[in-house]
Formats: sequence, C-alpha cells, structure tokens
Amino acid sequence: MMTDPLSAKELVEKTYMYVDRVVKECRKNLLPQILSQKKPLKESEIGAYLGRTLEEWFAKRDKLLNIRWQQQSVKLGSKNDIHLTLEGRNRDAVFTLNCDAEYLPITDPQTGEKKFYLKSVNITAERSNFRRP
Repeated sequence: MMTDPLSAKELVEKTYMYVDRVVKECRKNLLPQILSQKKPLKESEIGAYLGRTLEEWFAKRDKLLNIRWQQQSVKLGSKNDIHLTLEGRNRDAVFTLNCDAEYLPITDPQTGEKKFYLKSVNITAERSNFRRP
C-alpha cells in the first residue's frame, strides 16, 4: 500500500514545524550559554560574533538545514539593539530566521575604552518566512 506524497504546502509546513522545534532548542541551550560567557566585544564585532556562533550551532545540530548567517543583514539599532538574519534551506523549503539582541555598553574606568556585552538574545522562526525553493 502506497501513501500519497505530501503537497508542496504540506512539505513547507512540515519543515516549519521542525525548524521551529530546533530554534526553540537553540533558545533553550545556546542562547543562555552565550549570555553567561559575558564576553567583551567591540560594537563592530557583535553581529559577526552572534552570526558565526549561531551558524556553527545549527551546523552541528543539523547539517541538512543548511543555515547560513547573512553578513549584510546586520542592523544596529539606536537603543543598543541589533538585528540579523540567517537563511536556511533543505530539500523541501527555503526560509529565514531572525535574531534580535540587546547589548550593554560599559566603559572601562582605567582605559576609557568601551566594551559591549550581550544582555539578551532571541531567535525566531516565523511561518510566513518559509516557502518552496
């Protein structure tokens, strides 16, 4: 007995459901780890640090999702916030993930140099950002 193949819409929905679970796992496991490191960064390094860290985590977690950070997508906000985009694809869908973070600028009293620390990080998968390739 053969089963009917899934429609294009069902394949995209199935991919969204899976990616959403993986993103929740990332929020639960990786993001607290990033925040607990309290790594001092230069303002220009924040996007690259977040993008590379997320890309590496997803590559270890599931190579078939093929999630890549889009370097040109980094947007620094006016309120110590940053937004970046990751693009992904598998055989059934292409999609984008959004990462938003807040950072805290701290000036070293001895050197006067500003260092930036991540204060909060969130990554989301929205159903509307998933489509057929």
